[in-house]
Amino acid sequence: MTELQKAIINSTTNRVINTSKLVTYDDTRDVAIRVVQYLIDNKYITEFEDENQWDFHIQDVIHDEVNSLLGLKQDEVEQIIITNKIN
Repeated sequence: MTELQKAIINSTTNRVINTSKLVTYDDTRDVAIRVVQYLIDNKYITEFEDENQWDFHIQDVIHDEVNSLLGLKQDEVEQIIITNKIN
């Protein structure tokens, strides 16, 4: 085994990997806001002048879908821990 191969093996086996993250209902709302902002910035959707009601509806739909995927329900389950599977 070459020195380079040893270095690669050591670098992948000795590093510390964050294996879990606490995710809250507020975190998923922030993701939904960022998605809507991305869609607006890239002109997939446009902002309306009357209080951005359309944008809030899209944000709510995205937020609900992310929460459904993660099993987060407002006022019921406020946070979950997401873990990474490391092989």
